[in-house]
Amino acid sequence: MKKMLALLLAATLLAAMLGGTALTVSAVCACGDLNDDGYINIAEILIIRDIIFGSTAWGADVIAVADMNGDGVVDILDIFVMVDIIFGRV
Repeated sequence: MKKMLALLLAATLLAAMLGGTALTVSAVCACGDLNDDGYINIAEILIIRDIIFGSTAWGADVIAVADMNGDGVVDILDIFVMVDIIFGRV
């Protein structure tokens, strides 16, 4: 559990360092745009963090989109995929 918390903290800090970095999402594919604002940025990483911690009630549709690697679980690996998308590595 401590390892998971450390990874989540590291991912949150990385997301904070991204600051204004954002990727525009096309209307055709909103993959990863969890808050439906047309961008993939730190906001999506924070939503995934909230889903993992259960701190906010999210709908099944948001949770399904948050499973970025398609393994059926929303976890730190989905944050890593999101960071890769933001940096254009995917």
